[in-house]
Amino acid sequence: WTTNTGLPHLTSDFSGNVQVSDTEAIIQADALYDGGNLIHVLINTQGGNLKDYPFNTTTNTFGTALALASGNPTVAGNYLGSGGVTGMFDINGKMHIAYWSSNNHITYRSYVYDTNNALVLNEGPTQIDTSGSSNHPHLVVSPLDNSITIAWISQATNPARILARTKNAATWDTIETVSTGAVWTSTNFGINIDQGPNMVIDATGIRHLVY
Repeated sequence: WTTNTGLPHLTSDFSGNVQVSDTEAIIQADALYDGGNLIHVLINTQGGNLKDYPFNTTTNTFGTALALASGNPTVAGNYLGSGGVTGMFDINGKMHIAYWSSNNHITYRSYVYDTNNALVLNEGPTQIDTSGSSNHPHLVVSPLDNSITIAWISQATNPARILARTKNAATWDTIETVSTGAVWTSTNFGINIDQGPNMVIDATGIRHLVY
């Protein structure tokens, strides 16, 4: 982390660092900021586990790993870049996550973090896709209305497609097809390495997605 505010422009600006090691090889990591003094580092592992390492920005220390899910898919060999977990906090302090789960589905959960270093399940698990053969999820929360959108690669059809699904209040909308052309996929060195969708929602609620 940088020790001063403002835009960093030198390598030396990132002079703060701390490391934590997991007992399993890590496929992917994603960092979620709660708006206060915690950054939640989500990882999925070669053991098929999904974990959260809370990082305290006041003490600059990691808390004990919190287990979220197990039995998820794994990738053999050179697997880094195979996207498997994504998340974001909403304006009410709830953590929303989507992840590559068993039988190649995309699963959604939401949590509330309490002061005892524990995540309390708020909603889910909910299967987001319907046909399997899904991977590389990406989740975003709208700053306009707190709605949630999850996009992912679906290889249930040939050619593969980018699909998306949005949750408004307590209701999940129907699955939408984002891509009209073929989506690049490959099993070389992993599952569709680094080629999943990426998305943001602007202040007016418009979704912007690249893939």
